[in-house]
Formats: sequence, structure tokens, C-alpha cells
Amino acid sequence: MHTGLRITAFAAALAATFGTAYGVGTGMDPIVADGAAPAPHDGHGEPDGPREPTPRPAESGGHGGHESTPPGGLQISEGGYTLDLATSRVTAGRRTELRFTVRDASGAAVTAYRREHDKELHLVLASRDLVTYRHLHPTRAADGTWSTPVDLPAAGGYRVFADFTPAGEDAGNLTLGADLAASGRYRPARLPAP
Repeated sequence: MHTGLRITAFAAALAATFGTAYGVGTGMDPIVADGAAPAPHDGHGEPDGPREPTPRPAESGGHGGHESTPPGGLQISEGGYTLDLATSRVTAGRRTELRFTVRDASGAAVTAYRREHDKELHLVLASRDLVTYRHLHPTRAADGTWSTPVDLPAAGGYRVFADFTPAGEDAGNLTLGADLAASGRYRPARLPAP
């Protein structure tokens, strides 16, 4: 049998199978257990009637409710604070001063932090290929600018994670993230084995 004929026969068999499944599915009533009936809904995927509060992730094992917050470090801004990288590009293999500022909702540099694990801010640099990881403790100038020397071994994409708690009664811990590029000769590689 020629290849073209094989492909045509396969496509015809596939179409017949899906056509039969569609016909049977539309011709049958839904199968529901005895005495059970689908719950009424308000059109938005929620049951009608009073609603219970959505459990917090800690209370529900992270699986309850529809509301969830993304993991830290995925956003450059959260809760009115923004990670502002003054240095967004470095050269691989060359020691560079990485400078950044955490800004509040008005755009002003944050200068007051709560100490967590003996530091005001923890900075993590991780390469996109997961090979390079740096946990740094930058220093803060009086104007709110943070700086630390970095020497990244390879060209490519990196993610900067700033973990901190602003001073203030209502302030909670935040982890903000931003992209950092290391220029140089880039050689794509597979992720390392787990």
C-alpha cells in the first residue's frame, strides 16, 4: 500500500471514530448517579446561595478556593512596592556593581526595612538554566540604593530576587523579581539532570 493511501485510510478511520463518539455523546442523556442531581449554579461556576469564606492556602493545603497569589519573585511589583534595577545588564566574567532600589507606591525609594535573618534584604541571583545561584547581602546607601558586586560566569538570562519586609505595622514580607542579562558569548544548554 502506498504512503498516500495509508494516510488517507488513517484519516478516514480517525474521522469515523470521532464522528461516532460525537453522535453517541450528543444522543445520550448525562449519566447521573441515582438520586443525584447537578447543583444549581449562578452562571459563574459558583453554587447559588450563601458562600463560605475561601480558605487561605495554609488552611487548605494550597488547594482550596479560586483566589491565590503567585509565588514570590514572579512579579516586579507587588503590594505597592517595585524592584527598580539600575543595572539591568552586566558582562559575563567581569566583576560589576549591581545597583537597585525598592520603590514605594509613590515612586520614592524605600529606606526603612525590618530585619529578617539578621539582614534588611536578601538578594538571590539565579541563572535561567539553573546552573548558577548566588545568595547575596547587598549594602544600602542612605538614599535607598542597594549595591553589591557580582561576577556572573556565563552569558545568558538571570533572575534577581529581592526578599525583604518594609518597615511599618501593616507591611508583610515580599519577594520581588526582575530580569538581568549577562552579555557575552552565549551557548544554550539543556537543563541539568535532577
